[in-house]
Amino acid sequence: MTTDERVTSGRQSAELARELVGGVIPTAAPERTLDESLRRMIESVRPEMIFGAPVEREGVTVIPCAEVMMGFGMGGGSGYGPAVTPTTSAAASATTPASGPSGGGGIGGGGGAQGRPVAIVTISKGRARVLPVVDATKFLIAGLTTFGVAAVMVGQILARSRPPQDNRFPAARFARAMRAARNRAF
Repeated sequence: MTTDERVTSGRQSAELARELVGGVIPTAAPERTLDESLRRMIESVRPEMIFGAPVEREGVTVIPCAEVMMGFGMGGGSGYGPAVTPTTSAAASATTPASGPSGGGGIGGGGGAQGRPVAIVTISKGRARVLPVVDATKFLIAGLTTFGVAAVMVGQILARSRPPQDNRFPAARFARAMRAARNRAF
């Protein structure tokens, strides 16, 4: 069986795909790549990311605490041209000018991490205290959002409480407007 016969009959293999595209298809399976990426991400979440190194000054120990958020996404795909059967060969030749095998493949992913301070633990004279870090930006955004929603709701209530207006343009008023325009033009 020739290469073209294997492609058109739909029995494609990874070896054939590598042969057709010059060995560009990666040999590592997408599952292995995903496992490796997830393993590295999970290993990076350690207590050192949440609690900073303690700093001691004048008998007071300060430990910074942070909130860490991570996100990750991955996807992949592959493909080859559709298998040509006697019923689809006319349609395939009408829509695709090239004959022969197509190609495909690919994998991609992305991720990110973000951290922000949330508290400070102070230890002095055998007593520990947790002091929260106040984020003024969050309060400002929450206040502006609340104000915007309230303004929209009040605007809708006021618009519904008004009596409906008569938007018709009576014929007599139209005739007067046309006469005035004609008198100004001539």
